[in-house]
Amino acid sequence: MRFRFLLSPSKDEKINFERRFKLTAINRVSKKMMTKTAVIYARYSSDRQTEQSIEGQLRDCREYAQRNDIAIVGTYIDRAMTGTNDNREQFQKMLKDSDKKAWDYVLCYKLDRFSRNKYEMAIHRKHLKDNGVKILSAMENIPDSPEGILLESLLEGMNQYYSEDLSQKTKRGLRETRIKGNYMGGPINYGYKIVHETTGGRPLPKLYKNRIMCQMCAKTHYKRFRP
Repeated sequence: MRFRFLLSPSKDEKINFERRFKLTAINRVSKKMMTKTAVIYARYSSDRQTEQSIEGQLRDCREYAQRNDIAIVGTYIDRAMTGTNDNREQFQKMLKDSDKKAWDYVLCYKLDRFSRNKYEMAIHRKHLKDNGVKILSAMENIPDSPEGILLESLLEGMNQYYSEDLSQKTKRGLRETRIKGNYMGGPINYGYKIVHETTGGRPLPKLYKNRIMCQMCAKTHYKRFRP
């Protein structure tokens, strides 16, 4: 590349200017080549959730990557999949692809998107670390220091606690609903029907035996299985 000068610099000045320009260009290219790369892993747990959950996770992860000069090279998304185990198609694909050592980070919205099982979390973190890949959280400010190790362990334990505590409360609520004879949702058992009763000023669905249905079932089974 040639340069035009308004004044007439000496030959040495021209050489020094061109040399500085070339060094600047080389530094820019080197910096671009040294940019770290990452893939995004996103997940939501329930089929009652919408695609907005994934869109929000991806947006926050991309903003984090932009702030930290990280290039996003791929995404892995699991929909309506629990984080309490690793039986997830895209999750397993991500672990397998990490063996190629083609990127530096796995970027998640939060660590609970990666896993809610601290034992599996430790196993998969080791798998990724052996491939030179680190897990990053876009919303949890985890420092790259010994204190960060302690914070990660605390967050992983809290994530598993939240999942198991929620499961315990849900089962307790279903048990109490069943004991009271209330309708718990889902398919209705054979021989029962839903009747709405007013309790406390609001209609409450209850299960009652459907005598007609019971009689029909008894006759059908008798005809089918009688000797």
